[in-house]
Amino acid sequence: MVSNPKSGLAALLFAFFITATAGAQEASLEVPEVVLDSVGFDISASGFYEDADLELRINDDVVATTRGRSISVEGITVDERGSATITVVSNGETVLEQSIPVIPGWVSLLPPLFAILLAFL
Repeated sequence: MVSNPKSGLAALLFAFFITATAGAQEASLEVPEVVLDSVGFDISASGFYEDADLELRINDDVVATTRGRSISVEGITVDERGSATITVVSNGETVLEQSIPVIPGWVSLLPPLFAILLAFL
């Protein structure tokens, strides 16, 4: 029986691919879709390697740092209206970034006021 060198190389490359991607993780960032100014909200990011040095930034201000697989902050507030940029930095490199709109707090009163108005009509 004659061995085919191409099949051995293909098996070796397949084994290397499986081994290389087995430890790969996909990082994710969980933030609200819309934020009210001066009202606390939570941010969390996960899916990093165990020894990652992580920083969580809002508009380039560092709000949390840790070493590990995930980072989170609870009850953080933003006082600027318009938008806020949430950035996760791992080992000095930006890995996740998301911009979220920041609206005035009084806007949250409009839906119930509208419902009350419709009920009177």
